[in-house]
Amino acid sequence: MARTCRHVPYKANFKSVNDYVERFLSGEGFSQKDYQGEQVWKKGTGLMTAMEYIKVEFTENEVVLYAWVQAGMGNVGGKEMDLTGIVGSIPKKKLAARLDQLESIIRSL
Repeated sequence: MARTCRHVPYKANFKSVNDYVERFLSGEGFSQKDYQGEQVWKKGTGLMTAMEYIKVEFTENEVVLYAWVQAGMGNVGGKEMDLTGIVGSIPKKKLAARLDQLESIIRSL
């Protein structure tokens, strides 16, 4: 799996952080989906733009964010692509900017 991974420490209580993450991702057009047995946030269908994915995991004192894009049709698209490299650079940059914004807010909670 080619995914970008970020570990983001937080000081607020779990519920506050989780609620913020859900509001942020919903507001950005993501919806929760099952992806190969994992609960992830997904945006896009792959028809006109690459599908964007964010997986959120909580530990006792940090949020682990995984992000990747996938080009193709529906669930039969291409391989997962992390947010580095030039292939698919436009959707990667958009998703990386969202990830930066989410990380910044989590750190400040």
